[in-house]
Amino acid sequence: MIRDYAYETVLNVIGDEYGEMLTGVRVARSAEELLGESYRTVVTDAPCPWLRAVGLQKYGIKMYFFSNEGAEAIEADLALTESESWVCFDLWDGKAFRATPGKLRLQPLETLLVIPAELAWASGFAEKKDHFLGDWTERFSMMQVDGTNGATYRCTYLADALDEDAVFAVRGEEMAECFCNGKLVDVSFWSPHRFAIGPFLKVGENEIRLRFTGSAANIYSDARLPVGLERFSTSASWAGRC
Repeated sequence: MIRDYAYETVLNVIGDEYGEMLTGVRVARSAEELLGESYRTVVTDAPCPWLRAVGLQKYGIKMYFFSNEGAEAIEADLALTESESWVCFDLWDGKAFRATPGKLRLQPLETLLVIPAELAWASGFAEKKDHFLGDWTERFSMMQVDGTNGATYRCTYLADALDEDAVFAVRGEEMAECFCNGKLVDVSFWSPHRFAIGPFLKVGENEIRLRFTGSAANIYSDARLPVGLERFSTSASWAGRC
């Protein structure tokens, strides 16, 4: 035990003096030694160099923490040894959703905490249920050019009833801020950008605005990196010049 965590094996890259602190656990001296005995509880069907997976046990519950440290989405077949049914927790909003059996999907810089389903529901977490409204990239029109490195887009959405779980997506480059009826919904840094507008909707007409801001390299080094919605943005110019 180290604090509240229990470890079966620890990779010691410091030295013997560190090993004295790790009584009761197996100490490996190299990655080869650690993995040489097929010590793998997370297996994907293809190499995922930007996937980080940490298996840990806390309060008697075996769980995994996954993160995507790359610039591209990860989609892979996944096998975990402990259970076939898992629940994924979004640590940003505290909500949970059932993992698709045998599949792992992570957007760039996305993180997920994964816990066996039977233990997750017993912990009292509510399941996250998104009502996906679709890809809205084509619905938005240019509203204004923001300075020399961004643009704002607008569309309207007619809601027949309140829909707390409503989510839409758009394809675009660089940072996107979403506003629904004048209120900030969320900020997204990677395409496809997904925004949960449900709590901000009202019955009737709703105004949705997207504000894209480009890389500072466009300002300081004339990098001409694309910014804005996909159908407006090109690699040769920023959003307002398309």
